[in-house]
Amino acid sequence: MQRVYERIFVLYPRGQRTGGPEALHQLVDSLRRQGADASLVPLESTRHAPRVDAYEHYDAPEAAIVDRPESLVIAPESAVHRLSALNHAGTACWWLSIDYSVPFYSRQEYADRAFARRIGVAHRAWEPNRLASTYRHLLARTFRRRELRPMHHLAQSEYARSFLRIEADVDAALVSDYIPRAIIDAELSTATERRRAVAFNPKKASWVPDLLGPHLADVEWIPLTGMTPEGVAHALHSSAAYFDPGFHPGRDRMPREAALLGAVSVLARRGAGAFWADTPLPWQHKVAVTDVFAADAAAALETVLAAPAQAAAEQAQYRRWIDGDRERFDSEVAGVLLDGRWADDTPILPAR
Repeated sequence: MQRVYERIFVLYPRGQRTGGPEALHQLVDSLRRQGADASLVPLESTRHAPRVDAYEHYDAPEAAIVDRPESLVIAPESAVHRLSALNHAGTACWWLSIDYSVPFYSRQEYADRAFARRIGVAHRAWEPNRLASTYRHLLARTFRRRELRPMHHLAQSEYARSFLRIEADVDAALVSDYIPRAIIDAELSTATERRRAVAFNPKKASWVPDLLGPHLADVEWIPLTGMTPEGVAHALHSSAAYFDPGFHPGRDRMPREAALLGAVSVLARRGAGAFWADTPLPWQHKVAVTDVFAADAAAALETVLAAPAQAAAEQAQYRRWIDGDRERFDSEVAGVLLDGRWADDTPILPAR
């Protein structure tokens, strides 16, 4: 057991409404509900942005960092390079989307090139922001992986924990996240006709209809873009399936949200999607990355579309696992940040 810090500060991008910033709010909220002195700290580049109204229900006030040995400053992987400015406080990185991180971004882009070539999709067909990509590459050139050694590490997924052990020779403790239920429960309270439709995230893979469409007849493709969170929930609630080809840099939220809303999640077996501990889906709802990926993905989806109720029943265990997310998250937060159990020696489960 290692030292427990008196104050905990969590760096975050103020004004952004995505899974990562919400997880950072959840972390501070969990710490405060369990008696810790924890606060958010906006990144300098976002300090003038307004806070997200949808996160007001989290107990997550802001404060300025007190750079003293009794303090711990946690940064998401996208801001890990900011920790080098601290002189006295303890530091930790929370690896939420490890493949997007500064030290490993170039490696993942190379893997994406290989994936694109293998399945016959033009590389960068799904890359929405080349400026952000260029910025990450520039940061990666100046970042030294040995800078990771002196700090603590938290991993949002078993995939990230395994990745860090192999690629950086560092140990990380598992601290996941959870799916907020307000919007999902509100949508489930309404009656909705489920269509022969497949929802997908065009920010990750705009090419899905073009690649899979020729293999599937009479399928409605639902791009989850330009929608409010309520709109996304309704689209998933009315779709038979959600397809996500990855690359799953952590325990992605969308497959979990889809399953809770009754859309059967079908994923590529990549990243955290390949780890049973991160994505405990039935084997038949994960598609191996091979030279016949398109045909195999289409076959998996056709099986779901032909008998959606049966396929949804096959994911009952997955939905029960998602229901336990918040309780597990609070337990993980307490074990690591309140009890000081930074060395996580639980087995790293193999990909399935």
